[in-house]
Amino acid sequence: MLDTNKLYLGIAITFAVSFIAMFVQQAGVMPAIIIGGSMLVGVVLWFFTTYRIPANPKRVLPIYLITISLLLFHICEEYLFAFGPRIAQLNGSTWSEVEFLTLIAFYLPVFWIMGAIGLYFRHPLGNAMIWFIFVGMAFGEPAHLLVFPIVEGGRYHYFPGMWSSLFPLVTAIWGMSVLIKDYREESKLRTAEK
Repeated sequence: MLDTNKLYLGIAITFAVSFIAMFVQQAGVMPAIIIGGSMLVGVVLWFFTTYRIPANPKRVLPIYLITISLLLFHICEEYLFAFGPRIAQLNGSTWSEVEFLTLIAFYLPVFWIMGAIGLYFRHPLGNAMIWFIFVGMAFGEPAHLLVFPIVEGGRYHYFPGMWSSLFPLVTAIWGMSVLIKDYREESKLRTAEK
């Protein structure tokens, strides 16, 4: 009989690797490393925490939804100031506005919404998605402030998305701290019950 947890782990890893490959092809290596690295770190953190002990949706779902809302606001700033083509120039790729919108503003939010539903029902893949989002925001968004403005042109200047990048970063750090705290408390309870 198939162990469903192993199946979910395989799905999460396959999703991450497939997405990284697609992102390299469209946007280039640098953004793929940032987003793909976040996905893989998220899978590892998920595996060692909420993979077996799901997050409490009452505590984490509101933080997750706030983070997603702030991320969509951030994506709007990126779109308005041509993030896709500018990041493509840095990577020597041909990422167009249409490709940027399709992938970042239309395709991925479907998974974020499914993640919220999965989290509500304590499904393992919902928990994987929240880790991906929280890690991605906590470690990927600083690139808008610290990497992209310097890599483009060698001087510090405005780069699309930098004004709004701190908002989802703050809520993601809050979300990760709640996830870790809840996981530790639940682990102690389960250990004490044995």
